[in-house]
Amino acid sequence: MLDRKNIEKTSTKLALSVFCESTRDALHFYSRHECKDWKGTADFVSVIVKLWKVLNIKTRTKGKHK
Repeated sequence: MLDRKNIEKTSTKLALSVFCESTRDALHFYSRHECKDWKGTADFVSVIVKLWKVLNIKTRTKGKHK
């Protein structure tokens, strides 16, 4: 049996709030207007959001569309 410490547990709710469209949009906005260093993070979140949408589908035809 694996004995995980509290620090090693992942909060699904927190992870989903980080990798969501509104966070992605906010990072893109601030990377254009305030902090140019956030561009890489914004791009990474965009890739994860797109990947999540593609992998979280019910039918194959819907996956081709996304």
